[in-house]
Amino acid sequence: MRAIVTTGSLAPGGRSSGPPIGRGAGAARRASGALALLALVCALCACGGQARTSVQSGPGWDAEFEQARADYQGNDFVLKILEDNTITEEEMRAVEDANIRCLEDHGVVGAHYDEDGSLAIPSRSTEPNEYEAETRECAGISGEPFVQATYHAMKVNPTNARWADLYAPCLVRKGVVDPSFSGDDWERARQNAAESNRPIEEVIEYTSTEDAFVLAMRECSEDPNQ
Repeated sequence: MRAIVTTGSLAPGGRSSGPPIGRGAGAARRASGALALLALVCALCACGGQARTSVQSGPGWDAEFEQARADYQGNDFVLKILEDNTITEEEMRAVEDANIRCLEDHGVVGAHYDEDGSLAIPSRSTEPNEYEAETRECAGISGEPFVQATYHAMKVNPTNARWADLYAPCLVRKGVVDPSFSGDDWERARQNAAESNRPIEEVIEYTSTEDAFVLAMRECSEDPNQ
């Protein structure tokens, strides 16, 4: 058995179980092991002068970076990544590697990232929160919730537009909702689903089969520009 922990997603479907972007980084301030990780990011990104294969940046994210730097004060490893308001693929991978090593240091064996960016942890029992404390501690030390989520978010939303305004048109283009469906309609549906404790597909009038609608939601969550 294994548990899937998605600590970094910004998908509009609300997959993230970790802290919201730019928040919840209090553990980072207490990260005594962060300095030891600084060498890793230096080796993989700007300090080493290597070519950056993928760099994500966008003027719409400046406020989030500023807040994150305040949240991660005292964590030189994360601050080095955040200092230029950009995140390279190498930096994002360095953070994931640091998170895995931290989990291993805390006795969590076999943790790895799946292709969709989800953190997968083999489970030793049926306890759903078996590694919750270790996962939260290491997420704070590595900066994974902000760095991973922001890297992927800037890739599809460089101007930091409201997700609903990207997500709703994506569903329209996929033909699963009425052409008049808007970002405000999506936000109302999400609120309705949360208040009634029902899945979103039970509160939206979609025009396709349920399977097609659920697939479209997943695909638009990954990239609303398609």
